[in-house]
Amino acid sequence: MKPYQEIEITACSFCGGNDFETIAKPKDFRVSQKVFPVVRCRSCNHVFTNPRPADADLGVFYESEDYISHTNSSKGLFNKAYQIVRKFALQQKRKLVEKHHPSKGALLDIGCGTGDFLNVMKNAGWQVSGVEESVVARQQAVDRFHLDVVPGQSVFEKEPQSLDVITLWHVLEHLPNLNAYFELFQRLLKPSGLLMIAVPNHESFDAQFYKDDWAAWDVPIHVSHFSKTSLHNWADKYGFEVSAIQNMPFDSFYVSMLSEKNRKNTLTMPRGFNLGLVSNIRAKQNNASSLIYILKKKQQV
Repeated sequence: MKPYQEIEITACSFCGGNDFETIAKPKDFRVSQKVFPVVRCRSCNHVFTNPRPADADLGVFYESEDYISHTNSSKGLFNKAYQIVRKFALQQKRKLVEKHHPSKGALLDIGCGTGDFLNVMKNAGWQVSGVEESVVARQQAVDRFHLDVVPGQSVFEKEPQSLDVITLWHVLEHLPNLNAYFELFQRLLKPSGLLMIAVPNHESFDAQFYKDDWAAWDVPIHVSHFSKTSLHNWADKYGFEVSAIQNMPFDSFYVSMLSEKNRKNTLTMPRGFNLGLVSNIRAKQNNASSLIYILKKKQQV
């Protein structure tokens, strides 16, 4: 792998505190095989990877065929299963957006990957645009679907209050500067705008079961790690309220299968399927392996 610089975070990005406790020691199974500790701020409970690669070097850890949101690969049983489920999940995401924002308008998908979700929304009548840092994924989105997709920093140049909906499907956990992005969400959304965020839930049953081998730690490219409490805290800090939380049941199966693979267990798929099923049953309404948060701007009094 390419050389990279490692940095240690000395101040919590949420509260500025400097008293951290290590809660997990997961390994980067995809690229480096190196352990990257996950710590919790004792002052505010924000959880993040520390130490980690410098922002400019995080791209080194995405350079893998296993990172299928950037390659759209169908090679191997895991990836084939992922692609089959994704087709169904894309329509479910569209329905969820339209349930909480019935009137069609301007939608921005941050970290849009190869553009499949944006294409579904475009075909449903939305005015869509996307942000994607990966050159390969961005080009696929343009070539396959003729979408308006720009590099990451370009999003900061968009007009204030120009968007009805912003979506981040398993992207927030990758962003090094959460404060800058939450400020951006507040600035770009109209007063009636909708912010929809999907992130792994490190308090889920499968996370507790697999511990350091839980695939959704996905260090070091997952810079931050969220619980319901911490996501509510970030929302409140920037003038949003969480109006609903929804499970992503397919993620429990997929993450559990990958976690079994991390443990090098035999019968990876059936074992992972069974654990994913148990995790979904125990999740009840809003504690699955991954959660979707529906955020709306607080109304000014």
